[in-house]
Amino acid sequence: MIKPAISAGARGTLRAAAASEQAAAHLAVLLVEGDALLQPYLPDVETGEVSLMCFGGVLSHAVRKRPADGDFRVQEEHGGTLEPHVATAAERGVAEAVLQELPAAACYARIDLVTTAAGPLLMEAELIEPELFLALDPAAAGRYADVLAELLRGPAASRSG
Repeated sequence: MIKPAISAGARGTLRAAAASEQAAAHLAVLLVEGDALLQPYLPDVETGEVSLMCFGGVLSHAVRKRPADGDFRVQEEHGGTLEPHVATAAERGVAEAVLQELPAAACYARIDLVTTAAGPLLMEAELIEPELFLALDPAAAGRYADVLAELLRGPAASRSG
């Protein structure tokens, strides 16, 4: 998989053999525009991904994203579908481990996973302007607002309250 380091909606993502001319040409174009990512293709992505939304370091809700038949892209603009998901203990464990490795606490994070025979694997940690799928969990926006309100109160409010 070759894709721009900064992208949305699978824009600029190409699945190609690493040694192919197509891959080399695509990478060259991406590098003119900015940084690029190279990822091994995991066939498990064809069954979908799971996104765990965490607010203030705590799991809020999860979503399963499924690609259209014959595709690997899970985004709705490519025919993918979304549904609420109950995160497994293994998925929560991976998300918690990722959050522990961040250099600073994240107000929000979306941890995207793919499940393999070895268990869930990190696809990406979305920390800057991720889609948080708030509409798929009626209470999610409130949980997020609570985290933001606590941040706005600041450390002094936490000590005095």
